[in-house]
Amino acid sequence: ACADVGDFTGGVLACDERCAFDTTGCTTADSPFELCEAVNVGIPDLAAGIPHTLSVPAGGTVGDVRLGVDLSHTFIGDLTIDLTHDGTTVRVYEEFCGTEDNMDLVFDDAGAAISCAASVSGANTLPQNPLSAFDGDAAGGAWEVLVADGAFLDTGTLLEVCVYITYS
Repeated sequence: ACADVGDFTGGVLACDERCAFDTTGCTTADSPFELCEAVNVGIPDLAAGIPHTLSVPAGGTVGDVRLGVDLSHTFIGDLTIDLTHDGTTVRVYEEFCGTEDNMDLVFDDAGAAISCAASVSGANTLPQNPLSAFDGDAAGGAWEVLVADGAFLDTGTLLEVCVYITYS
């Protein structure tokens, strides 16, 4: 089977007498793979956080990963955002941008430094810790995004999360 051979997922990969590969039963994995889900769940004050799990199908090895987060909140400086996959957790955002409201960003190791004034621009921005911690891992399985509000008074809603995976 060729569940994780280059860009192919599923099917049979065999060598014939000319050493050419039979890939007729294989499909090419979309790279980058994109999975976005609407969440629309409240982010309560002083709670353990709101987890949301994205289920990525098996096949492929992580070459690069980006995380998109869209949320409404009246003080994003209260928030932390973690991404966990296969036992590894990366804190991508931690209590930054003080009094700014709302967030629509894509955390990307190749992004620009965060601009609080542009926190709703959908821009690619550097995570506070590198997402390259996931490089080389099997891409399939659960990817959990955890958004927590560590302060009192301001609340919000986690609107949508996206994971973008480029296979190596």
